[in-house]
Amino acid sequence: MVRYRLTRQLIQFIISLFVALTLSFTGQAFAQYCPDKNLQYWQAFPPGGESDLSARHQQLLIKKKCPKCHKNDKVIPIIYGDPTDRVMNLSFRNEVVTGGCFTFEDSKYWYCKRDRLEF
Repeated sequence: MVRYRLTRQLIQFIISLFVALTLSFTGQAFAQYCPDKNLQYWQAFPPGGESDLSARHQQLLIKKKCPKCHKNDKVIPIIYGDPTDRVMNLSFRNEVVTGGCFTFEDSKYWYCKRDRLEF
């Protein structure tokens, strides 16, 4: 009986030790590297819909120049897809152009208000 009790206590101790070691090492295994500086990244979204709001925010940094006048102050994006209320409001304020529901290989994504040119 003593031997059985000792073996049972030993098995419980080994199991609890295994669980404790497993839990202590899994935290380090799933930990991610934390950089010491801010990262700059680019995340692309297809035009149109709610994800386009995030893309439009990033487009301020990469605004295209018109191939005709070589300026970017009158260049606005062409938004494809089913327009949301936000996209329609931007369209009424001439901040975007709605391009329809579908995109094709030759679809244009920018519009120059000065030259009335899609590119």
